Amino acid sequence: MKRITYISRISHPLSIKEIEAIGNISSQNNLQVNITGLLVYFEKLFFQIIEGEDKEVDQLFKKIGKDPRHRDILRLKTEYEVRERLFPTWSMKTINLDHNVDELLRPVEKNNSLFGHSILLRNK
Repeated sequence: MKRITYISRISHPLSIKEIEAIGNISSQNNLQVNITGLLVYFEKLFFQIIEGEDKEVDQLFKKIGKDPRHRDILRLKTEYEVRERLFPTWSMKTINLDHNVDELLRPVEKNNSLFGHSILLRNK
């Protein structure tokens, strides 16, 4: 298997509903070709990890490269001969950090209680 991690800028502003639609459509398409991964949206940037069989991952990344919603695509990492998926149950988990920071903070808050410290996080 192969795993690709990349970031890109959006080419035009996207609404919350458009981001959700991207995630839903990606999830449905990925189920058909056994691709799993994560899509994070934050301040006009996409961060994505896609994983699956080499051919399918390569085809999807090529398709992303042609998608007019993306620009300045930067491949951060390509992992070959992956033996285990990071996201085995997520055909495409989509997290919009501009809209819902709670998903990101949940692990921080849980782990924070282990150390007995309090962390103050503020919105802009």
